[in-house]
Parts: sequence; structure tokens; C-alpha cells
Amino acid sequence: DRYKDPTGVVCTGVENGEASQWSEKQRELEEVVLECVLALPERARDLLEQVPPGLFASSTFCQLVQGIERQLEGGEFSPPRLLQEFEGTEEAQVLLRLLGRQHDERGDPTVDYEEVWLRLQRDLWRYGKEKRLGELRQLIAQHSSSGAGETVRALQRELFEVLKELRKGG
Repeated sequence: DRYKDPTGVVCTGVENGEASQWSEKQRELEEVVLECVLALPERARDLLEQVPPGLFASSTFCQLVQGIERQLEGGEFSPPRLLQEFEGTEEAQVLLRLLGRQHDERGDPTVDYEEVWLRLQRDLWRYGKEKRLGELRQLIAQHSSSGAGETVRALQRELFEVLKELRKGG
């Protein structure tokens, strides 16, 4: 269950602002995912379950997701309650910015967030596969120098499978 260890599942554990190789794309994905969760609070648990492990790298977004998960563990998620929880922090500023995008001056929704989420799923899938490719390349490099031939071959097979999946698009 994703909600038992929020820091190990959704957050990458990046410390001191370390940048990942995906940082810009990852930052965009973090923001759009969080915006969808805020816009669709009744689906928050379902949406977060579809997020690839390790997506949330920035401490601000990670803190917000952990706050959402705490609320979900307690029953239901409420964006106003989350805003209150983070009052006066950088996280609150991010929340206000994202919540401010959801409605126009008349109070009408600016976009259909169900549609945004549907389009976002492909990007999340691709992100997960590209992240796995990076992990596999690192593992292959580590095991190649140690002479672990069978391990390297198994990792290479998985790498080729992931590459095939990416080329096919799913």
C-alpha cells in the first residue's frame, strides 16, 4: 500500500536540492500531477497510486504530497485543510499558485482536469520507463566492473525490453 511509507514510494528522497537527470521534465510532471490532485480531491488516492515511484524530488512538492497522504490516511483529502496545514510556508505559496490556476475570474473551471489527467498518464508512463532505463544503465556499469556476467546479461535483457516498450509507446 502506497500510503504506509509515503517518503519511500512517491518521493525520491533527494536531499539538499540535488538535481536529477530528469529535473526539468520531472518538475513539470510534479506540478501538473499536484494540480490535478488538488482539482480532483475525491480522486486523490487513485491519482497518487498511478504516479511512478520517485516522481516527487523537490522537497516542497514532496512535503505537499506527504501532507495529502496524511489526510488520506485519516479519511479524506481537503485542499483548504492542506493549505491551512502549510500556512506561511513555501508549500502554501505553491498551493496558492496551483489552486489559483483552477478557476477564472468568474469562478468557472479553467480546464477539464479529468482530461488533463488522461493526457498526463502517457507522460507519467514514459517518465517511469526512462527512469528505469537510467537505473538499469547504472546497474550494468556497476556489475560490469565486478565480473558478474550473468547479472549483467539479465540487466541488459531488461534494458532492451524497456527500450522496446518505449519505442512501441506502451
